[in-house]
Amino acid sequence: MDAVIREHQRAAYGAFLSALDDYERAVHNTEDRAEEQLIAAGTPFTNEELTERTLELMAAISIDDILRTATLVELQGPVTVSDAADEAVVAFADHHYGARPNWRVQETVSQRAQRVFSGEAKLNRARRAFTTAARAELNHGSSRRQREQA
Repeated sequence: MDAVIREHQRAAYGAFLSALDDYERAVHNTEDRAEEQLIAAGTPFTNEELTERTLELMAAISIDDILRTATLVELQGPVTVSDAADEAVVAFADHHYGARPNWRVQETVSQRAQRVFSGEAKLNRARRAFTTAARAELNHGSSRRQREQA
């Protein structure tokens, strides 16, 4: 029974990490894509226009896979891993939704960009924290459960 639980956990944790990786990879390429699109339009553009287009592309990247796979992690547990997944979801959602203009807050494109780009370190920390919690569960969780059942 323990092997089945472990395999389901491994699959859920792996799917979640894969969704995080996919999002980070898509974000990494947004500035290059934005510049290519602006050049293809054939009109001169400013750095602010490049930044604005980069943020638009970031905001268009879906976080649906992150949310879906986080639900699987929540179902598989344990709490330490699902809490780390929740923290990662918050970090990635903050980054994603932060790229969108917020009409309730008056900020320039450069201020919004600064907030979003500085939040990328938070993505890395959240991903590492989840990875650490998942690894600890997969490497030591079954022996802990066996001790608890004894």
